[in-house]
Amino acid sequence: TFVWCASAVELAPATATFPSDVPTTHPLFRFIEAMAAAGITGGCGAGAYCPDSPLTRGQMAVFFSTALGLHFAP
Repeated sequence: TFVWCASAVELAPATATFPSDVPTTHPLFRFIEAMAAAGITGGCGAGAYCPDSPLTRGQMAVFFSTALGLHFAP
């Protein structure tokens, strides 16, 4: 069973977490900042987010698992 929980994305902060490639003027800035603030992503390294880089299925699994609070019980 899949349960989808939606919540509003709040206003983004005035400063960018990833200023080198996601400045405050980027069209997806508030969504990327929301993911960073929630601990879902830390970017791609060296203070960048790499918004135009492809994403693997494995990376997407980490995003979804973190966002939904899924945990594997050993």
